[in-house]
This record gives sequence, structure tokens and C-alpha cells, in this order.
Amino acid sequence: MVAFLAVLFFAFIGLIVILVVRSTLIGRRLRHLEDRMSVLERSVRGLSVQQPTSEPSGDHLHLSLSPEPPAPSTLTPITSTRSPIPDTRSPIPDTASTPTRTRAEWEAFVGGRLLNRIGALAIIIGIGFFLKHAFDNNWISEPVRVLIGAAAGVACLAFARRTHQQGFAVFSQGLVGSGIGILYLSVYATFNFYALLPQIPSFVLMLAVTVLALAQAIQYRSFAVALLGWAGGYLTPWMLSTGDANEVKLFGYLALLTVGLLGLAVRVPSWSALQPLTAAGTWIWYLVWHVDAYASDAYAITLFFVLVFWASFVAADHAQARTGTPFGWERRLTVIFNALIALIAITLVVHAESETQAGIVLMLLGAAYPLCLVNGGVVFERSYVVATTLTALVLWCIGTEWLFADYPDVGAWAALAWIAVAVGRMRDWPHLIVAGLVVLLLAVVQLLSVDGALAAVNVRDFTFVLSWRTVGYLGLMAGALLGFLALPTDHPRSNERQLFLLVAGAAFALFVTVEVNDLLRVWRLDLDPDPIEFRWFLSLLFIGTLWVSLGAAAFAAGVRQHLSALIGFGVFLLGLGATLMAFRGIAVPVIDFHHPVLNVRVLTMLAGAGILLASAYLARQHPDALRNAPALPQLLAVAAVAVVFSMLTGEARDWFERSVVAARESGPAALADLLDEQQLAISVVWLLYSVALMAAGFSRSNRGLRLIAIGLFGITILKIFLYDLSSLETGYRIVSFIGLGGILLGVSYGYQRFKHLLI
Repeated sequence: MVAFLAVLFFAFIGLIVILVVRSTLIGRRLRHLEDRMSVLERSVRGLSVQQPTSEPSGDHLHLSLSPEPPAPSTLTPITSTRSPIPDTRSPIPDTASTPTRTRAEWEAFVGGRLLNRIGALAIIIGIGFFLKHAFDNNWISEPVRVLIGAAAGVACLAFARRTHQQGFAVFSQGLVGSGIGILYLSVYATFNFYALLPQIPSFVLMLAVTVLALAQAIQYRSFAVALLGWAGGYLTPWMLSTGDANEVKLFGYLALLTVGLLGLAVRVPSWSALQPLTAAGTWIWYLVWHVDAYASDAYAITLFFVLVFWASFVAADHAQARTGTPFGWERRLTVIFNALIALIAITLVVHAESETQAGIVLMLLGAAYPLCLVNGGVVFERSYVVATTLTALVLWCIGTEWLFADYPDVGAWAALAWIAVAVGRMRDWPHLIVAGLVVLLLAVVQLLSVDGALAAVNVRDFTFVLSWRTVGYLGLMAGALLGFLALPTDHPRSNERQLFLLVAGAAFALFVTVEVNDLLRVWRLDLDPDPIEFRWFLSLLFIGTLWVSLGAAAFAAGVRQHLSALIGFGVFLLGLGATLMAFRGIAVPVIDFHHPVLNVRVLTMLAGAGILLASAYLARQHPDALRNAPALPQLLAVAAVAVVFSMLTGEARDWFERSVVAARESGPAALADLLDEQQLAISVVWLLYSVALMAAGFSRSNRGLRLIAIGLFGITILKIFLYDLSSLETGYRIVSFIGLGGILLGVSYGYQRFKHLLI
């Protein structure tokens, strides 16, 4: 009775399938006839429009098999009696007015494809329910149940082959999906439900079904069947799991499955979505296994399979690149995901054992990507080249980070930056030039993050120049300078070229500053507070003079070579040094150590002012290099004047400061007199300095100096009227105002006397 019901059920299913096939065949033939009639009708209608007449009147005979007259806008009367010249150009479809699918096409899609897929799924579910019901009632023994499922799956595949040969491609694909699904269920039931076979034979059978699914996908050109094989393949280890994580068996199976699916994606370029799906399936399986079952004693075999997985995706992507497959989002996603998860896997496996070994592995992995670009006559897509080279560069950067430490790592990154720029220029890959600059900037960040990069951690152990810090700075400078030299002057990437030079100059200036500063820190060791404070004051003056000197050197080189980056950096250092000297040199913190006039402050600040004036003179001699900053010479001169102004003010103040300190103990009267004298001296110095500048402006016919002098006169006037008038005693006020008035009258006379020369 049970066997009879089973046979009756399958016969009923077969009858339904045959009826569906017959009805589909008849519908297809009818549509084919309708299409042929439509083509014939359009052909006849076109002949009727283009046929010329011998009548001179221009009347034409219109032939049409359609009862509807053609639209007037589509018929253009032909008045010439010459034979028309056929138009051989391909018609351009009107995509703007024509819908993507007609009603007939939507009907064909729903009735032909959508219902086919739903029907296949319904058959699988229905057979599953029937078998479950039969199994629950013990109608069929366990081996027979499995054989029925296998027979049903094979029957579906056989019937799919037959219908495919008859021209029912979509229908046959649905049958293939049904057959593969039934076979998967049958093998799963064999192992998991009934334990008819041990794990290994069941595993082999499941693998065979997966291979069969992929083969059927190729045969029927069905991506849906390929997806079914992909899903079944990655579900197999889970469905046949016994709880014992056997690494070799699992990863061996995953390696075979990965190679098969990637081979399918390479063979059928339109199925490139299989690549990210395969990457997700393989690497997710690996990560799950690593979290649950990895042990350090499996280090070697795990690393081997990680490299196999990674290499499979790289090789598949390279094969697609050589065959001209477009580098779409699927391949881009796969390249990034594969490199990222491989990096994570190597970090988890190798880095935990040895950071050096992990660095070596990453360097080797990075070297594999450029090898994929050895074309052998093949022109690779630009986006593929970009993804490949940038992935290699990222892996190399991380690898060098693991191989080296601190300062040697900075040099290694700078070398990578130079290599990227050189290769980018040689192969005309501008993205590598930009990437090289980014790596160089990362090397700068890496350098600044190292302990002791800006100041020695233990100044007592400081060694001038001969240290690992020097290696780091020199490596950064060398990489930046080589990157600059790798790009010619007329290279389109001139901005990047200037930035490489800027990094080199900044690294050199920072290195010299750091070394000198540590020397000055050693100079201040083991002293009492007052000497330390005074030496700190002198150290800042030294640093300011150093910055002005380095800035002048950079500015001079930039002006002579027309390098805007060096010009800007030189001006920055000149301004920074001048500001530091002007603000710090205006007062000595410990007056007991001060010697008037002939002292370090005067020497350093005069030297700084002289360097600023020399830079201003050089700027005036090369106006073509400063087209965008024509006022720069005047600004440099103002900076020099400000430094000297600060020095003179400080000397005038500190001349009386020692006496002021001593007078604090003598009484308020003596202290007030000294403070008045001090302020008067400052006002006099300012006036005399203004006069000197005005005289220089007259003698050299330099309008800039005269304007600066007028500005200083203004500052002096404000001081005398706002401060001296309210604070000084009567005698000092008289001297101050008379002196101011006399000097201003003299300046006015000079302007009137030499007016014809100045204007």
C-alpha cells in the first residue's frame, strides 16, 4: 500500500510536470508565430513608406496589412523620383520613451521564470513534507527513504537535461535546483538522521553533490544553481559536523571548495559575485574555527592553509585581470576583504608567536601583488593596478612596522615612500606618488611618537649625533630628498614634489634643533636655580638664532631654485626665530648675571637681525621668485628692526635694573628716581633708534626704512604722552618732551629739505 501511494504520488507529480512542459511549449510556439507576424507586418509597412512613385505629382501608394493607419509623424513623403539610398546605420533605440519591459515581457518573466523558481522550491518542500509524513508513520524504511530521495534528485536532473535539449532553458534550471536540493537533503539525512554512513563517506558524497551542482551550473549557465552549490558547499561542514574540529579535513575541504568556486567565477565572468561570496564563506569559516579550536601547536599547518586561502583569491583575481574581466565592485571588495582578513589571520597566528616572523610573512605577501602586474604583453585595467599596488604598499608598511622598531622603522617607511614614488614615476602611476607622500607623512608621525624624538629621555646619557635618533631623522630626510629627486622639475605632480622637499627641510631643521637643545640641557645640568634660569634665557636666544639661520639658508635655496616650498618654510623659520628673540630678549631674568652692552644677548640678536636683513636684500634681488609675495622684503626688514628694537629696549632697561633691585632696600624715594631714569632712558633710546632709521632711510632713499622710523616715532610719542607724562617727575618730563619735539622738528625739516628727492 505504501509503495503504491509513493508511486502514485510521483506519477502525479510527473503528470503535472509534463502538462506544464506541454503548455509552455505551445505558448512559446504561439509567441514565436506572433513575433514573426509582427516582423513581417513592420517590413511591409516600411516598404510601403519608402517605395518611390514615377508620378511627378508626388502622390504615393501606401500598403499596409494593418487596419490602423500609421502615425503622421512617422511618415515623411518622398518627393524625389530617384531610388532611395538605404540607410546602413544601426537604429538608436529610444530608451527615454520605451519602457524597460512591456506587458508581454513582464508576463513572460512572471510566468516563465518567477513561477519556475517558486515551483521548484515548492516541489522540494512538498517532497520534504511527504517524506517526513511517511517517515513519521514508518511507511518506508530508512535506507529506502534515502534511495527515494536520491532517485528523485537524479530524476529531476535527468528530466532537466531532456527539457533543456527541447529548448526550455528556464524550466530546466528550476528542475536542476530541485534535484540538487533533494540530493543535499538525502546525504544530510543519511548521516545526521539515520547514521547509515560514517562521516568520511558522507562528506565525500556531499562534496560530490557540490561538484555536481557547480558542473550543472556551468552546463545550464545558471547563476542560481551556482549559488545553490555555493550554499550547499559551505553548509556541508556544519551539516556533517560531529563536534570534533579536525583542522586538516575542514581546511582541506574549504581549500578545494574555494578553488572550485573561484574557478567558476573566472570561467564565467558574469558570475563575478561568486568571488566576494566565496571570500566571505571561506574566511568566516576560518575565523569561527580559530575562535573555537585554534591551539598554538597547530601554528604551522594553520599558517599553511591561511596562505593557501589568500593565494587562491589573489590568483583568481589575477586570472580575471589577464582575461580582461572588468574590475567591478565584486572584485574590488574581494581584494580588500581578502587582504584584510589575511592580515588579521596572520596577526592572530604568527604575530602571537613572533613579531619578526609576522613581519617577514607580510613582506612576502606584499611582494606577491606586484608580481601579478608582470603583464607579459597584457594591459591591465587602471583600477586593478591601483588596488594591487596600494594593497602591497599597505602590507609592506605594516610588515616593516613589525620587523623594525622606533627609529629604524621610520627609515624603512621613508625608503618605502621613495620606492613608491620612483615606481610611480617610472610606470606613470600617479596614485603611487600620492601614496608615497602619505607613507612619508606617516613616517613623520611615527618619528614624533617615539620616546626621545624631541628631547632625550635621560639627558645625562645623551650622546651628540651618534645615536639611533640620528638614524631615524637621517632616514626620513633621505627618503624625502630621494622622493623629491625622483620627480623631475616639469613633472605634473609638482605639488607632491614640493611637499617631499618640504618634509626633508623640516626634518633637517627639527633634527638640528633637537640636538642643539639637548646640548643646552646638558649645559644647564647641576646648577643652582638662578644660573639655570639665566642659562635657560640664553638657550632660548641660541635657539632663536639657530632658527633664523636655518630659515635664511632654506629661503636662499628656495629663492635661487624657485622652490616655493623652501621659500615658505624658510620664511616660517625666519619669523619664528625673530619672534622668539624679540619677545624673550627684552629682559634678562636674573640681572646679577647681566653685563651691559658686550653680552650674549647683543651678539645673538644683532646676528639674527643681520641675517634677516641679508634675507630681505636677497629677496629684493630675486623678485621673479616672489611674484606671489612682493611685500616679503619689507616684512623681513621690519622683523630685523623689531629684533634690534627689542635688544636696545632690553639693554636700556637692564642698565638700570641692577640699581633698581639694590634701591628696593634703600627706600621709595631712591627707587622712584631710578625708575624715572630707566623710563627716560628707554624713551631716549627709542627716539635715537628712530632717528637712526630715518637717517638711513634718507641716505639710502629707502622708503621702507623711513616708514618704519615714522612708526617707531609714533610708538615713542604714545609712550611719552601716555606714560611718561603721568609717571615721570617734572624734570624728566621736560627733558623727554623737549627731546621729542626737537627730534620731530628735525625730521620734519629733513622731509621739507629733501622733498624733491623723496617724491
